[in-house]
Amino acid sequence: MSTLIDYLKRFNRKERFILLSHATGQKAFRLDPEFQRKLEDKIGIAIRNDAFVAMDYHLDWLQMALYLADKGGSLSRVIKNRSHIEGKPLIRANQEDIDLLIAFNGRDQTHLVLIEAKADTGWTNKQVASKEERLSLILDGRSDVKPHYILMSPRKSDQLNADRWHWLELPLDKGLLKVTRCDENKKPSKTGESLFIREYIKDGDEDGRWEVPTD
Repeated sequence: MSTLIDYLKRFNRKERFILLSHATGQKAFRLDPEFQRKLEDKIGIAIRNDAFVAMDYHLDWLQMALYLADKGGSLSRVIKNRSHIEGKPLIRANQEDIDLLIAFNGRDQTHLVLIEAKADTGWTNKQVASKEERLSLILDGRSDVKPHYILMSPRKSDQLNADRWHWLELPLDKGLLKVTRCDENKKPSKTGESLFIREYIKDGDEDGRWEVPTD
């Protein structure tokens, strides 16, 4: 019978991953040692150097990998009700995903590190609750799988209430630019007819910020 990680690999058909693998000649992603160390500090367990790493991994794929690892047998059988597995309404046939999935086998469990990232803003409680609800349906109650939840963003919101999630800084490079729609007074506006540029500024250990360039 194939292991959970075997099935996770076989479902991993995201176009970006396939394209990057082909373009770079790298058949698998490997974690940067410094990033791996930071993750290990957060989750309290060593991560194997050969851990499976996937980007934009669909939650439907994760759920089906778990189901097949549990049931084994032929892949040709029909799952008659696609919206329910084991009585749970999980398969949604949509694009909902996890930004980065890391999977590796421990002594008696498969560890799943599930990372959600935001580059421009912090996380809100509503956003975290929505993602956690789906992941809980898939993963809660399993003794053979240990999930570790990670949020990454340039800064952490003081109002964030996410007891099950660890937070890590997602560093942005100084000098990054972004374009924003605005009104004629440079006030950001979704319906604005004008545009202005903002630059990412970060000095030392202070929080980064987006500012209008002065030149």
